Amino acid sequence: RTYECFVTANSKGEDDSGAVFKAGTAVRDSDDKVDFTLRFDNDGGDDDMMMELGDDNMTGITMAGITDGERHHVAVTYDKEQVRVYYDGVLVRSGTRDLETGFNELVVGSWLGREDGQWDGVIADFRMWNDCLSDEEIGQLAAGEPLEEIGDYPDDLRLWWRLNEPGGRT
Repeated sequence: RTYECFVTANSKGEDDSGAVFKAGTAVRDSDDKVDFTLRFDNDGGDDDMMMELGDDNMTGITMAGITDGERHHVAVTYDKEQVRVYYDGVLVRSGTRDLETGFNELVVGSWLGREDGQWDGVIADFRMWNDCLSDEEIGQLAAGEPLEEIGDYPDDLRLWWRLNEPGGRT
């Protein structure tokens, strides 16, 4: 599966932990929940993000300039073993993790689904793909190439939230 979108960050967010998205395998506060979250690393530097992967996190993912107020592309791909994190079309971190792929909960712009942990900025064109897109396809998306040239579009595109409304909840 692949999650990707364009972001503009004004800051790291409240408590320095603003999240782009969080996917989960169970309802909130369940003991069996496994979170899969891309968010700012509140213990890291100004440009450090982290992937929360249940109890096994990938920290110190540097995305130089992400808080510069400019538009950037971020993407995460995973299969049942490999997690890959991209920034502006470039692979910035990868690792082997044992993950389930059937998440049933998705939150965009917050990692807690509450007021804290919210993204301070703009998230646009949030997309979820059924397949683990290739390095080349991630680069094409970051460059703004037409979706028709990516994977098996439109069949592999499972969800696309343009997020072009001035505000609200989905």
